[in-house]
Amino acid sequence: MPLVLSWITKSAEEWSPRRLVEASLVFLSIAIGSLLVYSELILPRSAHYPIGHLTIPLLLLAAFRFGPRGASTAIVVLSMIAVWGTAHGIGPFAQPDLNGGLLLLQAYVADMAVTALVLATIVTERKRAQEKLRVHEAQLQLITNTTPVMLTQCSRDCVTRL
Repeated sequence: MPLVLSWITKSAEEWSPRRLVEASLVFLSIAIGSLLVYSELILPRSAHYPIGHLTIPLLLLAAFRFGPRGASTAIVVLSMIAVWGTAHGIGPFAQPDLNGGLLLLQAYVADMAVTALVLATIVTERKRAQEKLRVHEAQLQLITNTTPVMLTQCSRDCVTRL
């Protein structure tokens, strides 16, 4: 559901070709990392390396760089590969009982999704606040530059600010 909601809203920024290449590389890295953990394409099944958390930094990178859209897309890519691997008995959540393994995987993915989406939302809100601050600062600078007299601002508490 977060994927649909994040992609249905209009984006405030246009992506340059460089940013599209960066997004493609990040999502490709997430796919490769997920395949490393949840498939036998790179490591054989007999190798039980503790690499289950390899995808966490990549999810956080997607959240920081691309906001909720990037985080939700990264979670979907990770989830699809992880469910496939776990269902085929591969990866850190594979168990003899398929339902038990998928429940553990669901708890893990839910934890990562909440973390990545909250982080992405915080970063996005911070960027919006910084942009609003820049606009207000530019407006105030324009007013102070064009006004020939000294401006003061008085709050309700009768505190004067210059």
